This record gives sequence, structure tokens and C-alpha cells, in this order.
Amino acid sequence: MKYITLIESFYPSLTKSEKKVADYIIDQKDQVLYQSLSDMANHIQVGEATIVRFCYKLGFEGVQDLKFSISREDDLFKNQTYDNYIDTIESNIQKVVHETKLVLDPQSLTQVIDCLHQCEQVYLFGSGASGLATLEAESRLLRIGKITKSVIDSHYQLMHAALCTAKTCVIAISLSGSTIETVEAAQIAKENGAKVIVLTNYIQSPFAKIADLILLTAGKENPLDGGSLVAKISQLYVIDLICTGYALKQKKKAQNAKELTARATLGRVVSPIKRNKKDDI
Repeated sequence: MKYITLIESFYPSLTKSEKKVADYIIDQKDQVLYQSLSDMANHIQVGEATIVRFCYKLGFEGVQDLKFSISREDDLFKNQTYDNYIDTIESNIQKVVHETKLVLDPQSLTQVIDCLHQCEQVYLFGSGASGLATLEAESRLLRIGKITKSVIDSHYQLMHAALCTAKTCVIAISLSGSTIETVEAAQIAKENGAKVIVLTNYIQSPFAKIADLILLTAGKENPLDGGSLVAKISQLYVIDLICTGYALKQKKKAQNAKELTARATLGRVVSPIKRNKKDDI
């Protein structure tokens, strides 16, 4: 493979720390695809700057460029055929839900539910595919009586963050935990006194470092799988847990909200077309 040949070509000229990076990438290439820069640094026991410098030395534009090269050459569809892809996707969905359950901290989940119960204002921040997850969370919470606002535009995230108070709860969603605009908005919200809750894959991510509460997801993505359904299912599973826990905490209010919202939308369906007797002639 080209990237391995490239690493081997540069290997003699690498520093001791850079050789550790090279060895790790060759031995753990499948893991590297799904690790953040900070996770890689922790596993290899080198500084993040060393990994970035290693990538530049090999001619890559950065860590993401290296990952893209690895994922492009290690085609993840090489063992997938038209005959087995249905079973493969089913297996991946079941696996990601199970793995998310394993990494989820029940105590943190309870604290998140308590936070939603106590706060007066809830904003949901997310960009790209994670923005879709915030829209789903807004819909679910609204139906059980908790009015929230999903904000997926980066400028609006900053403006909403600037108006946060100690009575605000911000739920920020990002698989990587490194989306610059959303991290910045969450930081501003925290500085203004808001409680920041983060849903992310990476405990060492910039998002996680500013969070008051963290709920880990397990939806892995490589650079070629951006926005994959399996990754979103991990987020939606955690959102479902939050909403269900919130509803169970105040059953009467949630049930009343469900009935009111259901009744409000009950008639919003297309009526069956009435047949004209002449049509039967």
C-alpha cells in the first residue's frame, strides 16, 4: 500500500518519537481511522505536535489527509457484496447500539435528565450530520413537554450562546468532538453560566474538555464514511434514552404533552380521495 511504502521510505530519517508514530500507524491502521488526534497521542505516548509533524514530513497536509489516504486504500467495502450488505448493515446497527450502551455512564445520564428538568432554557447545538440529530432531539423533547431549540447554523449558535445564562442548558452533539464552530459556541455558553452537556465519541476531545456532563457515543466514522447512518444511530439511541428518562421522571406532564401534540397534528393527513360513481362506468 502506498502510505505504508511511503512510511518505510522515510523511516530511517525519522526521529525516535516519529518512529513510534510510524510503527503505530502500520500496526493499528484500522484503529487510526477512528481515533482523534488526542486519542492517537495518548496511545502512542507522544505529543500531538509530533504526529502532525510526522504527517507533514511524509507529504500529507495533516492527520486527516493521512487518514483519508488510509481509508481510500483500505477499501472498507472490499469484503462486502450485493448478496450480504443487508445482513452487514443490520449487524453494524446492532453492534453500535450495544457498544454505545457499554460506554454510557448511567449516572451521567441521570444527571443530564435532572439538568433538563431544572433548567428554563435548552439549546441544542450541532453541525452537519450531527445537526440532524439535534432536530430529532428537539422534536422528541417537544412531544413530551420540554420546549427546546435546535441551532445548526454556526453564527446562530454563537448568538444564542452569547445570550445564555445560568438557567440555560446547552446540549452539544458532535461525533468527533472537534467541530470548531460548535466548540466555540459551547465555550461561550459555558462562560455565560450555562450547563454544557456533550454527546461525543471521544473523551479527550476539545468538546469533552469544556463539558459539565459527557455522554459517550460509539458511532465510528472514517473520512470516507462521513454522515453514515450507523454513526447517527448511536447519537439517536442516546437521545432516545434522554427523552425516555425525562418522560418517566414526570409521567403526568409528559403524557399530557403527548396527548396535546398528538391531537394538534391528528388531522394533518391527506384525506382519501372520494371516488366518483362515473369513474366506475
